[in-house]
Amino acid sequence: FDTLSISADTMESLREDDSEKYIFTGNVEIIKGNMFASAIKAIYFKNNELFFLEGNPVLWFDSTQLHADSIIVYIPDNELKMIHSTGNALAASRDDTLNPERKNQIIGSSIKIFFNDKKIKQIESIGDAKSLYFMSSEVGNDGADRTSCDTIYVNFADGKPDEVIWLGAVDGKYYPENL
Repeated sequence: FDTLSISADTMESLREDDSEKYIFTGNVEIIKGNMFASAIKAIYFKNNELFFLEGNPVLWFDSTQLHADSIIVYIPDNELKMIHSTGNALAASRDDTLNPERKNQIIGSSIKIFFNDKKIKQIESIGDAKSLYFMSSEVGNDGADRTSCDTIYVNFADGKPDEVIWLGAVDGKYYPENL
């Protein structure tokens, strides 16, 4: 059962002939399925089926955490389809339960996360994009890759990273595990 739950210090409803919006201020928390978000202020635009979060917004989806100056959550037909974070955007995910200190990270001016069937389908970082990715194999931890570029696309298969594409002015470095 996938419900939407919102709590805040203050809730307002503004209705006009052609639009309807709800404003939540102070200690805003939004829960929908595997998504949890918090912010100082959130506005829900009913006609556009989106939330606009501002004031130190933080969003979690499964093991991925997202920070930015502002975050927009698109939920057409009551289904999470995209999250768009702008301004100092940072996405971090913990994929290795045996090494919780190893967090894969992507930063950029803008980060978009696309969903399909309630799973992450793609993450794109545009503008001064950087990634930190920890590698491992059957033998153990292999090290980390740190890359900066203009744009990063991470494609997912079955909810796990499958392909990473770095575009424009790519500068990458590999660090062995012992370093």
